[in-house]
Amino acid sequence: MEKSNLFKAVRTPDLSDLVARQIRTLVVDGKLLPGEKLPSERELASRFEVGRGHVRSAIQKLEFYGLVKTYPQRGTIVEGVSNVGLRRLCSDMLGLEEMPLAVVSELRKILEVNAARLAAQRASQEDAARIRHAWEAHGQKVEAGGPAMSEDSAFHNAIAKASGNPMLAAFIQILSEEIINLTIDYDACRDSRPTEAMKEHEAVLLAIEAGDVAAAGQAMTRHLDSSDQQYGFESIVDEAKGRVSVAGLGVQLQGSK
Repeated sequence: MEKSNLFKAVRTPDLSDLVARQIRTLVVDGKLLPGEKLPSERELASRFEVGRGHVRSAIQKLEFYGLVKTYPQRGTIVEGVSNVGLRRLCSDMLGLEEMPLAVVSELRKILEVNAARLAAQRASQEDAARIRHAWEAHGQKVEAGGPAMSEDSAFHNAIAKASGNPMLAAFIQILSEEIINLTIDYDACRDSRPTEAMKEHEAVLLAIEAGDVAAAGQAMTRHLDSSDQQYGFESIVDEAKGRVSVAGLGVQLQGSK
C-alpha cells in the first residue's frame, strides 16, 4: 500500500457550518437560553463578518437540530436541546448511522447498566410503578404473540428516566431507535428470545424495586449480554483479545486470561 493513499485533500469549512457551530455551542453551554431571541440576520452577519446568506443557512441547520425556531414577525427564538435535536446532533457529530453495530451495542451496555444501578438507588414509587407497568405491557404483548419491540424499548426508557439523570435518559432514548432497527434487521425476536427477554427484564425490575444497586447492574448486564448473543455481535474488545467488564459507574478493560 502506497503511503500517498493515506492522505486526503483538505477542504475549507463552509462558513455557515462555522456560524451554526458557534451558536450551537452557546445553546448547549447554556449561554443562550430557551426563549431568548437571536439578533437579526443582518446583525449576526455583521458580528460574524460573513454574508447574510451564510447566516440564513446556519439558522436553517440549527432549526433542523431543533435548537432554534423562526417565527413570522417574531424572529428566531432559542428552543434549547430537545431529545429530537440531541439525536440529530449525535447522529451528525458521532456518525451514529455509520457506526459499527458492535460499537452501538457496547455504548448501550455502558449507559443502561449504569442507568439500572442509578434507578435502584434513586427510583421513586412513581418511577417503580412506571417500570412495572412497562414490564407488564411488554409481557402481555409477548404472550399475545405480537411484536413487542416498542414495549421492550419503553421498559428500558422507563428505567433510564428513573435514573434521575435526564442526559443519561436522553442518550438511552436516542439509542432506542437504533436498537429497534437492529432487532428488525437481525430478526432478534425469533424463537424463544422474547420470552427470555421478559424474564431478564423481571430480574432487573425486582432488583430496582428492592433497591439493590449491584443486583440491578448485574441483571441488566446479563440481559444485554444475551441480546448481544442473539445479534451475533462480538465485543470490540474481544476482537483485541480483551474483555469488557461493566462495573460501578464506568468501564474497566481487562486483558484476557
